[in-house]
Amino acid sequence: MARGLNTQDRRRAARVPPEYTPWRTLALLRPGRPVLLLNMSTGGALFESSHRMSPGMRTELQLSGQARQSVCGRISRCRVTALDPLKYEGAIVFDEPVTLQRETE
Repeated sequence: MARGLNTQDRRRAARVPPEYTPWRTLALLRPGRPVLLLNMSTGGALFESSHRMSPGMRTELQLSGQARQSVCGRISRCRVTALDPLKYEGAIVFDEPVTLQRETE
């Protein structure tokens, strides 16, 4: 095992695919940039975008679907995942926890 390698999972909440939430997979990241949700937890979301995001940047994720919700938070990381076309993977940490369950009828 490599020295200093930490294999412990540090996640604070379970991740779920967006189809298990009340929202669509397409969302908007202020100032109106479309993002594709990859997974979500009560404390944040992982998404793909064609725009670079700066870690530490304050922003708002606008979700729509069965319900509409705007969630404020900060970008925690951003990395290039493809070069042609250029794509980024970013993560937002929410200021307040969100409820992920779909409403039942």
